[in-house]
Parts: sequence; C-alpha cells; structure tokens
Amino acid sequence: MEMANKDNTTNIDNTHNKEVMVQLKDLVEASGVPTDFIKKELMVDDTVSMDELRAKMLKFLDATFEENGVDTTRLN
Repeated sequence: MEMANKDNTTNIDNTHNKEVMVQLKDLVEASGVPTDFIKKELMVDDTVSMDELRAKMLKFLDATFEENGVDTTRLN
C-alpha cells in the first residue's frame, strides 16, 4: 500500500510517522474491503492519517469483539 505525506510524496517505509496519509483507494485495494463499508464503519474520507486510521480500526475491532461477547481484557 502506498502512503502519501501531506505534501503528497509517496512514502512506503515510514508508517510510524504521524504525517503519513493513507489513501482510501489504496486501503480498499490492499484489504479487499469495499469502499462503502470502510467509509461507513470507519468514518473516513478519501485520505486519512495513519494514526487516525489505526485508532479508528482499533475502535471498530473493540466494538465488534464486544458485540460478539469476546472478553478483550484478557488479551492485554
């Protein structure tokens, strides 16, 4: 997945940089998850920061686990 900095330069290696932006189209391509589902469930636009994407994905996973009765307190 290619990621772009705020100045739109491609940066594949530096995924821990808070300035790294992920293009929704790249996320869709890498994950195989439909665009509409990602937009609805993660509430993201066409570009999202890596930090924001991680936070939203973690929130989504936690909610999904909770809905399915998974005790995530034992995972820490």
